[in-house]
Formats: sequence, structure tokens, C-alpha cells
Amino acid sequence: MKCKVFLSDVGFGHLVRQRAIFEELTRLEPELDVTVQTRTFADAARRMFNNAELIEKFNNIEWARNKDGSPDLASIGSFFNDYLTRSVGFIAAEENSIAKYDFVISDFVYEAFPLARKVALPVFGVAHFTWDWFFSKLYPPPVSYDVIKQMQHYAQMADVMYFPPFTPKEILSFYEGKAIQVPFIVSKDKNDIAFKRNGNFNVLIMDSGANVLSEHINLAVQQINEIKDMHFLISDRYHLEANNITTIPENHFFSDYIPHVDLVITRGGFNTISECIAHRTPILLIGESSNPEIEQNLLFIKHEQLGSFVSLERFVYSLKTVLSSFVEHEYPQILAHMRDHEYEINGAQIIAEDILDRVR
Repeated sequence: MKCKVFLSDVGFGHLVRQRAIFEELTRLEPELDVTVQTRTFADAARRMFNNAELIEKFNNIEWARNKDGSPDLASIGSFFNDYLTRSVGFIAAEENSIAKYDFVISDFVYEAFPLARKVALPVFGVAHFTWDWFFSKLYPPPVSYDVIKQMQHYAQMADVMYFPPFTPKEILSFYEGKAIQVPFIVSKDKNDIAFKRNGNFNVLIMDSGANVLSEHINLAVQQINEIKDMHFLISDRYHLEANNITTIPENHFFSDYIPHVDLVITRGGFNTISECIAHRTPILLIGESSNPEIEQNLLFIKHEQLGSFVSLERFVYSLKTVLSSFVEHEYPQILAHMRDHEYEINGAQIIAEDILDRVR
């Protein structure tokens, strides 16, 4: 069998999520031939999807941020002005090649759904949130109502869409009949890393795969050589050296380090949260202005008492004070809730089994 996976070129989480599903699909169906299409993170995709064919092509979703990580509404609006025309062109350009596959997975490229429908292929969506929901939550709306309706129309063509925990209820309700909730989607396979848990209180500071908060993290980490009672793991891109610092090569998958630390400080992206929950590692999430996905993630994590959050300003300018207070007052309760939670983490296996049951 042959499968084509369309990955959105926005963010790194799609690759991490699909890596886990790819591992389960190929474990259950060793002869499965997988093709992955993406452009922005093509180099990472080559490393993550062993033995899969890679097509470097832009998949028609764009995103722009301001320096504080908030949506750049003007740039987003400009990109989506001609989305409807480009969408038709994208589908026409892909139509001749899609028929050679047996099924399609989209995470989350809308055009994949009508494209598969044209040649009667099973097509499956995977997402934590949908772009139609996301754009509808921005104010003033940068994307027209017609574009959002077209996205929703395309998505309704999916056979099934799989959504993990913390997916906004509005999305599940709107796509009722198509939506299946699954456990957290995390990889079982972990790369060997040089760093192992030691007797220190180990803190991993990580950005998103798209380096959304790189400038802010660079300012904040200048303080960590003053925090002598903790050991920090940070990217080597910040060029810091101290006895309490271990640097991680920038091309490593930072999620592989999560099981080996006591605390992760990070942007509130869903896949990092999933990995922390899977490995029961407490989280301190960095606030991000005017981003509806991040706001939802922060609310859920705080409600479940699996982590806390800090404003971007306090993270940058008061990290030492923030950490001291957090470890003393909040960390023990969060650690206890992490150890006791009952969330399942076999979402990738469930998705892979369900897809193969439907296409065999």
C-alpha cells in the first residue's frame, strides 16, 4: 500500500505528531510506502521519517508573527487574499499524481480532502486545532468569511478527523460525525542522548520548532549562570557556557530530553505539552499574546494542574525570581498531579490501527 501525508508548513508539531503515527503505521504494515509532502521543515522531515519519500512543496497554509509571537494580522490577511484561487490551482496541480496512492493523511492541509475525494481515496485528518477555528478567533479577523467557509467545506470531506485531548470543544462540536477523539499522540521511539538525569534540579528551556520566542529566550537565559542550585539544558544557538549549563545541538529533537529533566520551560505548543504529560514532567509555560491556540493550552494545563505559566515579560526580565518562587510554591503540587494523571498516550497506535482497518 501507498500513503501520502500532507504536512502544514506552519509550526513543527505536525512533524512530531506524524512521526509517531508513521512509526505505528509502518510497524503494523511493514511494506507500507509513505510519501511526505512539506517544504518549510524538509530537513527535519528527512531525519524524522526514515525510508519515506519526501516531496519538498509548499502546502498552501501561511502564518506570520510579530516579535512577541502574536499573530501578524496584516501579513496573514495579505497571504489569504487570494487563497481561494490558489487553492483551486493547488488541487489541479496535485490531481494527476494523487491517484497512485491508496490513502491520504492531512495534518492539516485542507486541499488534501477534496483532492482525495476526486479520485475516491480514503482521507484522514489529524490536528489539535483547525485553521478555520483559529482564524475565526483572531480580532480583527484577518481572513475572510468566504475563506473560512471554504476551509470548513473541504474539511467536511474527510472520512475521519482525529483530535487529541485539549482540542477546543467548538471544533469537536462543529465537526461532529467526522471527529474522533484519541489519546495524546507521542512517539514511542526515542533517540539516545548524551545527557542523563543527575542529582541536580534539571531545567530544559526550549523554544518551538519554528523558534517563535528565540529573541526572548536569548535575553532570559543570560541570567541562568546566576542560578547556582539548578542545572539548565539550552540550545547551543545561544552560545552560553557555565558549570550549570548543558548545551544541546540545535539540530537535536529537544523533546527527546524531556524524560531526563525535572522541569520544562517552553512556549505552550501542544506537542511539547503532550510530551511532558507523557513523561510526567512538570511544565512552566511562557505566555504568548493574542494567540488563541496557546491561550487554550494554557487554560487547560492550569485547570488540570499539570503546569503553570509565566508572562513573557517576567520570563525575560525576572527568570531567577520566577523560578525560585515557582519551585517553592507550585512545583510540588504540579509534580504530584503529573505523577497521578490518568491520561493515555497511545493516540498514534489507535489512529494507525483505525486507518488500516478502514483501508485494508
